[in-house]
Amino acid sequence: MARWWYDVNVPFNGAKSYHYQPMIDAIASMGPGFKGPSYHDLRGPLLKDVVHDVHEYLFEIKADWKLYGCSIMADGWSNRRNVPIVNFLAYSPRGTIFLKSVDTSGLRKDKETLLEMFDEVVKEVGQENIVQFVSDNEAAFKAAGKALQQRYDTFFWSLCAAHCIDLMLENISDPRYFPMIDETIKKARNITKFIYNHAWVLALMRKDFTNGNDLCRPGITRFATHFLSIKCLLKFKKKL
Repeated sequence: MARWWYDVNVPFNGAKSYHYQPMIDAIASMGPGFKGPSYHDLRGPLLKDVVHDVHEYLFEIKADWKLYGCSIMADGWSNRRNVPIVNFLAYSPRGTIFLKSVDTSGLRKDKETLLEMFDEVVKEVGQENIVQFVSDNEAAFKAAGKALQQRYDTFFWSLCAAHCIDLMLENISDPRYFPMIDETIKKARNITKFIYNHAWVLALMRKDFTNGNDLCRPGITRFATHFLSIKCLLKFKKKL
């Protein structure tokens, strides 16, 4: 099995897939000589069957929107090519689903443009199915979100809590306001750089002092990462 993974270059985190063990159980139950799906089957009928199953699953989630409602989340970010994109997702008790992605590179990200973009999503989901609309904290997003709530007056507009926290951490990290915290972050960065730039030191730390744990805790945002790393340093302060 490992040779097959390495030969076809399957990402290792594929072993964490929910469907990984059921697939192994199914193969084992068939016994030796079982022939797996062919190239044609995988890219043809089997793919169509799975796509159909996904559509049925999404249909069930959307049907629950009429009972529980849902929250629409607008997330603005840039991809690896630095193309500005706004992703739209719908959250409900049954789970979060991706609605669509809009490339905004050729658009003015002002209140009017965003308002019409948001309005289109509301019409696609259904005004009666929406409980709240969540957006970033940028000025244009805030203005468009407030205008959207006034236009329909049947759901709430809310700021993204994660973005609010990130902005708070950004201000706390700003040397103009809290030079002591900025200095602490710089010292923590120097410690982690030294350890992670020396392989034998890193191996020693993981083996004998942190039980395999790392000091750098990648966060969703740069400022969250700073404070997560400081928390790890504090946790292993005596051993370090």
